[in-house]
Amino acid sequence: MLLKNFLFNNLSQGLQFGTRWFLSLTLIVVLGVDDFATFSFVYSASNIMLAVFPFGSSVFLISDTNNESKKIEILLDSLFVVVLIFITFLIFYILTFSFVEDVKGWNYIGFSLFLSLFLAINFLLFSYFKSLGDFKKELTAYLVFAGLLLLFIAYLIFFPRGEQMISLILSLLIGINMIVTIIGFTYLAKSNSYTFEGVRAPSLKKIIIIFNERRYFGLQEIVTAIYTQSGMLILFYLLDDIVYGYYRALYVIVAPAFMITVALSQVVLSQFKIYKGLILISNFRKTQKYTIVFGFLLTAFFYLFKPFIFNFLNLDSNSSFNIAYLFILAIILIRFSFVNYEMFLVVVNKQKQRFLVMLVSALFSILLMFLLLPKYGLIGALVINTISYAIVLIGTSFIAEKKIKLILKK
Repeated sequence: MLLKNFLFNNLSQGLQFGTRWFLSLTLIVVLGVDDFATFSFVYSASNIMLAVFPFGSSVFLISDTNNESKKIEILLDSLFVVVLIFITFLIFYILTFSFVEDVKGWNYIGFSLFLSLFLAINFLLFSYFKSLGDFKKELTAYLVFAGLLLLFIAYLIFFPRGEQMISLILSLLIGINMIVTIIGFTYLAKSNSYTFEGVRAPSLKKIIIIFNERRYFGLQEIVTAIYTQSGMLILFYLLDDIVYGYYRALYVIVAPAFMITVALSQVVLSQFKIYKGLILISNFRKTQKYTIVFGFLLTAFFYLFKPFIFNFLNLDSNSSFNIAYLFILAIILIRFSFVNYEMFLVVVNKQKQRFLVMLVSALFSILLMFLLLPKYGLIGALVINTISYAIVLIGTSFIAEKKIKLILKK
């Protein structure tokens, strides 16, 4: 069952993230490095909002209960959270737009808001189906997504670029994700356990309870987004567009590695939660071994194919970018090393400790930004990312191994 779910999940994630990766590679060539820098800034803002809007609801959906009727209630509450936070952000954006409209990149933030909204809703809908062990629905929906996105990529390649290319790209991405949202709600409406009757907005007391239930999940997702994305936003203003564009292009190249860890964590969490005690530890050890081996193989692939990739994308291969690329490869290895530890902590109810590790990493990252980024630029940013990921690895592994020793003593 684990292998089957992993296969379905990775096929759907591969379609979803793989086509986005292909789109990003296409945009590097079509837009040029300077305009790609602006698009990347907007997408980073969207990624941060994507972490904020659900407020940890996707992990909460998968880990909380195996009761289907309870899960549909959690899903509806989670969708309410997304819409409420989105409306709050939208109102704030409208009220402050006149003060920041001349700031570089901020005229596109409205697109980020709506893109994040549909991405968050889709993530919740298919997290719900995954929590019930149904991975096929997401795969079907993202077959449609992949088809539409590939048609869009073909348009970008074969038709000349226009004046408002970035706005057009963001608008079409919103439209494609909206179609996936409609498919997800169609699946939900056809499920036997769901009915629209009696659905009402929760009371203020209920809203407080909803947010309180998700506080560690939500805060940790936000903290994670800060230490992975905030540097990318800050660098947009510290570096010129071309250097920043190269920085983002390097991350695009290795993006599949990060996509795989996301897919892996979802499957691992759904399986770990059904085990207890020694069986949980045995499955954790086995999964951890395979994950690290796969991480090494994937890193070796990116290292060996680096010259071909750089030539294909017309990227320079000077000493600075070569060093930067090595730091990114190190980050991949670290990420594969702690992804299972994170999910183990969720299963053994150590979410608070997991959050504190992420918080320490994020705060340390922000501190280093002020010390390194103005002077060391590209290399400094990647050194910060590497240190931040290392802190997470050390913290999560220490807490998890301590818990494992306690279980073994019983």
